[in-house]
Amino acid sequence: MKGARCILLAGLLALFFAPALSAQVTMSLSGTPVLNTGDADAMTYYRQMDENDEVCAILKVHPTNPLGATLVLNTGGGLAPVPPPSGVSARQDDGSWWFWVSPRVKNIYFTAEGYTTTRTVGVSLKAGRVYDVRLVVDAMIRQVQEFSLDEMVMTLYIEPMECIVSYGTDESCNLGRQVVKDGYFQAILKKGLYHFKVEQSYYEPYVGGYRVDEKASEQKIVLQPSFGYLKINTDPEGADVYVDGFTRSLGRTPLVSRKLSKGTHTLHIWKENYYSEDVTVEVNSDGREQELALVRLRPQFVNVTCLCEDKEADLVVLDAAGKEIARGKSGVQVPLNSHVLYKLEASRPHYLSQSTGITLRVEDEGGKMNVTVGAPLPIYGGLQISSTPTQADVYLDGVKVGKTIYIGKVLSGIHTLELRKEGYWMEPVVVDVKENQTLQRNITLKKGTPDGTLNIHSNGNWQVFIIAKNGSFNQSFYTPVSHIALPPGQYTAIIEGSSYSHELVKSFIISSNKEVNLTMNPAEKKLQVHYVGGTIGFGTPASKLSSKSSEDLNFLFGVSYTYFPKWIGPTFVVNIAGKPSLDLQLMGGIAIGHELTFGFVRAGYSTYHRWGFEFGLQALKYLYFGCGYFPSTKQVEVFMGFSVPLPYR
Repeated sequence: MKGARCILLAGLLALFFAPALSAQVTMSLSGTPVLNTGDADAMTYYRQMDENDEVCAILKVHPTNPLGATLVLNTGGGLAPVPPPSGVSARQDDGSWWFWVSPRVKNIYFTAEGYTTTRTVGVSLKAGRVYDVRLVVDAMIRQVQEFSLDEMVMTLYIEPMECIVSYGTDESCNLGRQVVKDGYFQAILKKGLYHFKVEQSYYEPYVGGYRVDEKASEQKIVLQPSFGYLKINTDPEGADVYVDGFTRSLGRTPLVSRKLSKGTHTLHIWKENYYSEDVTVEVNSDGREQELALVRLRPQFVNVTCLCEDKEADLVVLDAAGKEIARGKSGVQVPLNSHVLYKLEASRPHYLSQSTGITLRVEDEGGKMNVTVGAPLPIYGGLQISSTPTQADVYLDGVKVGKTIYIGKVLSGIHTLELRKEGYWMEPVVVDVKENQTLQRNITLKKGTPDGTLNIHSNGNWQVFIIAKNGSFNQSFYTPVSHIALPPGQYTAIIEGSSYSHELVKSFIISSNKEVNLTMNPAEKKLQVHYVGGTIGFGTPASKLSSKSSEDLNFLFGVSYTYFPKWIGPTFVVNIAGKPSLDLQLMGGIAIGHELTFGFVRAGYSTYHRWGFEFGLQALKYLYFGCGYFPSTKQVEVFMGFSVPLPYR
């Protein structure tokens, strides 16, 4: 009987609470939207435009209790709410809901599944402003929400990592859009089936479905390439390649292009003085490199050889605008465009330039052509030179042209004039000879012969011989040489001797009142160096190395000799010791190194210790250190020495 009463009570409770559980939760608006003047960040970082390109207003809806369903804003007048900015959810972490609406919206109301619809309220919104809306929600929903798992996480792992993911409840995927940079896409969504689309430049879009529930797991999506690479070679190389117009450059051949989307592309290949080529290519979508057939460019130039009878004339090729294309002497070869007019000009100082036009034919493209221009015409003036005393040699620009009185025809322009006569001299002067005019000069020479000055710089003290070509001077000096007076003429400076394998010779010219500076470094030649020095040290049996008694020490004195013809040479030493009896040591061996640093190994005979050996190293410029050992008596010797190179420099 008691059990029957329990069953009856349970049934009555079920009948009583069923209508309450199935009824909708009350939801209502408290007043109208209130302008929030202190929220500038929302408009700064979440700015959105409506379909009329007007800045949206933002409605921030604050429920009094958490909602267990998606809150939907409804507007009147045919103006729907604007989707949130990319990557932004309407539902915020603090429980509020954000909506973007056109400032033209005049009334609003809210709906949510399982909740009553709010009343419609009139609004007056301003563009770019934020409004707070208070939404009163029955508290019962809080207990249901705390124990309900209506939302789960949708997770995608995508390669390549940077892409755009759109998702929604149907194939339009208009519920949300997110930019992914790390390869992971995650969104908190209400349970159910969703469609999504993954897009990335140069890849095929991926469309799929995802069921959000407790069993949902991460999906891995690998986008398939929709691009390829082109390997482009031309003959000749160095052509510029543009793709689909002249604004997108791929580089200069030979090259491998950057990513190109699959499909048909037009390559424009251009190189100066060649005809451009347009190549249509179909780029594969496998993401691999495909090599195009070699593109051979047709020459648009002729190889022109410029000729002139005057081999000293300067030849210049100019284009129609006067821009210099090439310069050289007779025989210079220049590739010239067959569609451009050129001029070839021959010129020389103090000469009248000559020129000729260059006309090239299309049929000569890729071939050769000779173009000859007339020789520049000399422009003359006259020069009449007299001197005191007479019969002086006349030098014009360093060339002897006669004796005074001199009358001659010379090229117009600037010249250097000098008169020379034994026992007399003059400073060279500059004269300006005018076209078709005779310049007269009467020059008085000065008595005597002015000397020039010689300085010789060197890396050491070397004996140098100064010899005049005419035999009038032959003396020796030690470097450095400073301010030695020499009569004008040609000279030779020689450093010679047995300390190096070749002479060091330099020729020079002394001019009146001029200073000549020479640098002569015999170290440029490999020296043959003899070293002579002395040694000092001590020896003791190996068993008594730790002894401090002077009775156990055997003091050494000697002389050494080492010879370096190049980088290896012989070395000898003679040492004398007085304990325990007079001991004479003769050691010989080999040294390896050069004149400043070397190491050596010597072997020899001692009258007391018999056969032994030594080795050492030159550690400082003129000092060396070594040690020796005689096996028969187990004698150890330590010594140091000094050496001086001969000849000393």
